[in-house]
Amino acid sequence: MFVSAGVGGMRSLGRSEAAPSTTLKGSVIGGVTTDKMFSSGPFTHTQKAGKQKPEGFLGEEKDVLKNNPGEQVGLADNNVQKNEAAIEINAFF
Repeated sequence: MFVSAGVGGMRSLGRSEAAPSTTLKGSVIGGVTTDKMFSSGPFTHTQKAGKQKPEGFLGEEKDVLKNNPGEQVGLADNNVQKNEAAIEINAFF
């Protein structure tokens, strides 16, 4: 996956700056709507100060995003997932 500035708060861009690119490896955990049928819904990832929130599942090792030099980075975005048919993601604990 190739990304430009803004991932993990690397730096902000001015008008004359070119967007830096990097290759990311690892995982991110995002929030989805659960226990409800939907054909369109939000899918979000959050980070703070370049650290993914959350960094892993409870009781499991951290599994985070890292850039080319191996530094941890965070991804913050807010997307809308659209499906042809309604789906339901069931939460169980």
